[in-house]
Amino acid sequence: MVVRYIIFMFLLIPVIGSTQTPPLTRLTDVFCYNYNLPALYTNFSAIKQTCDGYIFEVENQTTMQSASLTTYGSVAGRATNLSNFTAAGIQYSTIYKVRVRTWIGTPANVGGYSPVNCFVITPSATSKIQLSQCNTTLSTLNTPIYADNIVGAQSFEYELKKLPGGTINTFEKTTGTLNAFSMADFSNSFVDYNTTYEVRVRVKVNSVYGPYGTICNITTPSIPSSQLSNYCNGSIPYLNTSLPAEQVAGADAYKFEVTDGTNTTEIFPNAPSYTAVLIPVAWATYSGIPSNISWVTYNMTVQIRVAVFVDGVWQPYGPSCSVTTPCGSRLTAAMAGKIINYLHYDELIAETTSCANLEDYQFRYRNSILSNTYVTAASGTEASESSTDNKVFISDFGPISNFPGSNPYGNDYRISVRIKTAGVWSPWGTERQVSTLSSPTTKIRDGVYPVAGLSQCGSSFASPYLMTSIATILGSYNLYGFSSSTFEVTELDALGNDVITKYLTRQVSTYGALARSFRLNMVEASTPTGSDGYWASKYNTVFRVRVATNLGTYGDACYVKTPVAIVPENIIESVDQVLHSDELASTNQIGNTPELAFITERDVLFYPNPYTNKLNVQYTDQFAEMNEINLRDMTGKSIVVFHSSLDDFIALDILKELRVGIYYIDIYSTKGQRTVCRLIKG
Repeated sequence: MVVRYIIFMFLLIPVIGSTQTPPLTRLTDVFCYNYNLPALYTNFSAIKQTCDGYIFEVENQTTMQSASLTTYGSVAGRATNLSNFTAAGIQYSTIYKVRVRTWIGTPANVGGYSPVNCFVITPSATSKIQLSQCNTTLSTLNTPIYADNIVGAQSFEYELKKLPGGTINTFEKTTGTLNAFSMADFSNSFVDYNTTYEVRVRVKVNSVYGPYGTICNITTPSIPSSQLSNYCNGSIPYLNTSLPAEQVAGADAYKFEVTDGTNTTEIFPNAPSYTAVLIPVAWATYSGIPSNISWVTYNMTVQIRVAVFVDGVWQPYGPSCSVTTPCGSRLTAAMAGKIINYLHYDELIAETTSCANLEDYQFRYRNSILSNTYVTAASGTEASESSTDNKVFISDFGPISNFPGSNPYGNDYRISVRIKTAGVWSPWGTERQVSTLSSPTTKIRDGVYPVAGLSQCGSSFASPYLMTSIATILGSYNLYGFSSSTFEVTELDALGNDVITKYLTRQVSTYGALARSFRLNMVEASTPTGSDGYWASKYNTVFRVRVATNLGTYGDACYVKTPVAIVPENIIESVDQVLHSDELASTNQIGNTPELAFITERDVLFYPNPYTNKLNVQYTDQFAEMNEINLRDMTGKSIVVFHSSLDDFIALDILKELRVGIYYIDIYSTKGQRTVCRLIKG
């Protein structure tokens, strides 16, 4: 019976315990009565009771938001902090009511509230510079300085006090990592190198700044030196490659020293730029003094140092960097700003390069600053590779459709050059700008451009060009793309006064290249190419001649004078006489001057002779128009019969394709004159 009673009582104990009323509790006296928390998440504790756990309730007295937390253990569960009550809107400078109840068995068996309400008050938001950075010297002005982070902070305000003077400056940070700043965030005029500052910080929470935290002393570094940030001890791809320096915080300006051991130049970019260019072009964004270093060229090595202007003083130059310019070329300095009238004759010349294994030069142009269209010369001087071919004409960039609006005139061209070495093309070099006249002019050729032929232009009435015949063909310089020429011819009296002026217009569509030439006896002739014109018998007379094309106005005047009397026309007796003429043979060799070949008025000179690929021709007036040309081999067999001008004949591809050997050329003029030339293909 006793045993049964004991078992019954043992089974009854849990039932009795589960119905036990939990005791009352609250926060301890230390925390209960408007306790000012030293930190936002400082622990607070409840009065210990015999129980299985506690239920804490926190109510925001400003927003009336509330949150609760159930803990376990009579001892372990009686302490907590506001970080566990986020739903209550935990903020700085805010009062929170904290109530605590105990529970026994299960949290459902919870006790009542204490009649005493307890309140805790969160502190104002304060921060300070982290101790690890106090009393240290920064490595750079950009070194981040960290403050203790504050949850819910809207901004941080950092205060610097310069020692020993006491000048104060502040910086408010509202974006990014709020609890970090650097000395570079302050104005250059305030932050100095090698200076100690007292640093304080305060924090804005709920739109209100709290008090400044404790003072921390931080010292700025000594003034650093600078050097090139790119290409140091390396090569640059272009002469006008930008060379930036390492930036120095607080620097107001930069300067660069460039030397090759003999020449030395200082570059002063316009402040606050920290970038230099060895040879900028006129349309580059770089600006500074000087705008160009004349002695710097391709394929050379220079030493470059950088100095900075800080606190009103130029600091010493930093370490030297070796920089090698690329192997390349550009138009010569004399070409810069060149005004071009004759697209066929005005040469654009590239600097000769000392680069090893040079194979060829190549040219391109861009039209206008905004254009991104590039055209590479593919004809003329660029037809074949040559290590000495460093010249080009604007006409080489043809056909005319390549030019903007199919008009090569009145444009600015930015010309650049590249070279081929060992089978590889270099980058395009520095550009120089040239311009073409919008209204080009021409004149009777005056010998300035020998490739166009001998001079036929007298400079004045007193010094006219002496014509050998009234039928002498007077040729003008070729203007690229012209379609017609108008010749203004004025007869002058014995005193040089005007007598009468007449005009003759010749169209390219009718006469081809011969549209730029005429005869005096052709003016007002019965037929377009006749010789019975207005001045057909006007001997011993000076004429002033001007030429205009459809592209522009009249060019400079030239003076010509007809012969005193009729010159008899001597016909060459036979072909054999010409072929066996020692005098002609001796003048048809390489290196002799072209004038020596003109034994009679009807002679033609091909040169160089022997030739390999390129062939030139000079001729007298009788063979200046359309001729019948018969090219024969040594056996007398005709290879080609051609009705053309001699200029068009030498442009034939067949002359380049001929086998090595001796050939003969029979030439018959429209007037019946005939001559024979011997040509040697080497």
